[in-house]
Amino acid sequence: MLMAAGRLNIPTVVVSGGPMLAGRYKGRNISVSTMFEAAGKVESGQMTAEEMHEMEFHACPGCGSCSGLFTANTMNCMTEVLGMAFRQRTIPAAYTGLRRMLAKKAGEVVLDLVRRDVKPRDIMTLEAFENAIAVDMAIGGSTNTALHLPAIAHEAGVQLSLDEFDAISRKAAEKGVPCEVVAEHADAIWKGVLACAVRHDVSFIVMASRGLGSIGSFLLGSETQKVLHQVDRPVLTVR
Repeated sequence: MLMAAGRLNIPTVVVSGGPMLAGRYKGRNISVSTMFEAAGKVESGQMTAEEMHEMEFHACPGCGSCSGLFTANTMNCMTEVLGMAFRQRTIPAAYTGLRRMLAKKAGEVVLDLVRRDVKPRDIMTLEAFENAIAVDMAIGGSTNTALHLPAIAHEAGVQLSLDEFDAISRKAAEKGVPCEVVAEHADAIWKGVLACAVRHDVSFIVMASRGLGSIGSFLLGSETQKVLHQVDRPVLTVR
């Protein structure tokens, strides 16, 4: 869709199908990542093949992209950062009311883009792609972005080489900023943030808080508020 938007250069707002919900197995959340771990446990004798087979029936409970930071969800994030989708639109699950609200809002925004004559090539600039690469490095997204982002850039008339990925990835290292990507499974975002903070004994937490009206209040903003009410360490909120 992003390649088509860049090629045709007509007003566009991307709304994906959304991620699937986590599966449930023996009282805990599981996902595709859990199945990767299960395969390793079978190989090491920590789990039987029958147990893994049973778990497989619960790992993907419905429609939507795989519940992990793989290609689909990474590219959802990239679409947001490029400016071609609503901020935080990656989060609502595939068959929730919030996903339908986003689709309706997209129609309103497209009409506004038509009135203002704002097209994808006005938004997907070289600077936007550089910003997307930086975010990709920060979140530890799928390496497939090195394939998809240059292809999208090409259709938008932007020259984006793999050298850009290398240069941006080196910036943090040159500044002496260490970075570690960790995953935490939880039945709510705020619970996962708190559990991760305790597990890794972090000094403080940085979270986004964006005033996005009715949609934003349901998404990341509300999760930030819950963290603020429950946390036992400093929190920096960024708008």
